[in-house]
Amino acid sequence: MPMLIEPPQLLSMLVPLMRGVFLVPSLIAELLVSHESAGSAIGIITGLGIHMMLGAFYGIVFAALYTLITRRNGLSESLLLGLGYGFALWVVNFLAIGPIIGAPPTVEVGAGTAIRLHLIFGSVAGIYLFLLQSENA
Repeated sequence: MPMLIEPPQLLSMLVPLMRGVFLVPSLIAELLVSHESAGSAIGIITGLGIHMMLGAFYGIVFAALYTLITRRNGLSESLLLGLGYGFALWVVNFLAIGPIIGAPPTVEVGAGTAIRLHLIFGSVAGIYLFLLQSENA
């Protein structure tokens, strides 16, 4: 008869893996709840919700700035604007707002990873707005 893993054992093996996948939402949730609660399902869902709302807000801000800055951009200009915005977003979030609200430093995530993720966000936003602009032209 094969050995079965009991559900509590399976859960205890999966929690560290899920902590890695949901590290950023857990860190965001830690701003509102205890460290222990932040790793729970409610903490992760809360962190994901906050992260998605901030991403939507920052995307709307970028779209407004993009529209104000130019009427027509090429793909390379849109990509550069997006990369610049992503970098500025990282600077504002991690070097200005984060320390003020007591957010944990990027040590757990890694500053390089955090910068790269914000650059990806900005570049995707820039390319998306270029494609949207081209479609409406």
